[in-house]
Amino acid sequence: DVFFGPEIRENTTIFDGSNYAKDLPQGYVDRQSLVPNSITQAVLSQSGAFSAWEKVEAIQNFIINGNNTTNFLRNNDPVIPNFTSDINSDITNYILNSSLEGSCDQFATVFAVMLRHAGFASRKVTGFSGGDWNGKSYEVYGSDFTTWVEVQMQTNQNQGNVTLGWVPFEACPPQALLEVVDEEWGPSTFDRDLTSG
Repeated sequence: DVFFGPEIRENTTIFDGSNYAKDLPQGYVDRQSLVPNSITQAVLSQSGAFSAWEKVEAIQNFIINGNNTTNFLRNNDPVIPNFTSDINSDITNYILNSSLEGSCDQFATVFAVMLRHAGFASRKVTGFSGGDWNGKSYEVYGSDFTTWVEVQMQTNQNQGNVTLGWVPFEACPPQALLEVVDEEWGPSTFDRDLTSG
């Protein structure tokens, strides 16, 4: 783990060494970017964030905790956008404008797109986090599979314009609550008759 102290985080700017991972597809920009871009700019404006790090955290906090008018929910069934609609066929626009829910993988997409609207180089990453150390290596399972977003930032002139590289952030809202009504359990064991005939 790499830890960036407050003296670094408070003096960060958007990485300006290249345009890699800052672009958005032109078709998206032409047809579907209006709502995500306006929400991104409103989140940044309302947050009062100054440094690049604070801006990333403002967008992250919006996705995780929502605001006065919007709350997002995580579910394990991915949201399927309305592909017959020109505007709602994009997952970012659909989640921000219509469903307000999705899987962690889908919220990572929303996070990366909002960061690009804010001018950041960002990329969605999938991989494993955690696992069990067996003395020689980590054993990872499907439950260790996760998605996160990496953001490229640098320090400002006062700190020498040093690149911080790709810094990982996660932005997944809480799991949707499930209420069980009229709880009824079936048998905990059962016998099978494996004879044929």
